[in-house]
Amino acid sequence: MEAWGTGSFDNDAAIDWLRMLLDQIDDIVLVDMAFDLVATADGRADAARCQEALAAAELVAAAGHNPRPGLDPETLAWVERNWTALWQERRRAALAAVNGILRNSALLEGWRGRPDFEAWQADAGHLVERLS
Repeated sequence: MEAWGTGSFDNDAAIDWLRMLLDQIDDIVLVDMAFDLVATADGRADAARCQEALAAAELVAAAGHNPRPGLDPETLAWVERNWTALWQERRRAALAAVNGILRNSALLEGWRGRPDFEAWQADAGHLVERLS
């Protein structure tokens, strides 16, 4: 069964991306790749890539001492180990990715018309606030 919720980690793509980061790769390059894939797609990144970028942006927000409520201790520990690289070096990329997704993306189009569209949009908007 596919997970599809309004939160940044409430979908399969983000969950899989985070597990790969924590369990297999453990490298900040995955965060960069998530942002780059959305930035270079010029609004044409598929929904899964957008979900990964939102998850990466959540890590940056957590590094700025604004974590998503309920973020697990393992993820918070990873963020703590990488906080300088996340917050000081990737905050602008995170903001650009989230704003781009909210402006024009396959993920945005996927949410339009769904009954919980406004909840998803509010959650992503709150992420922008936590990154600002």
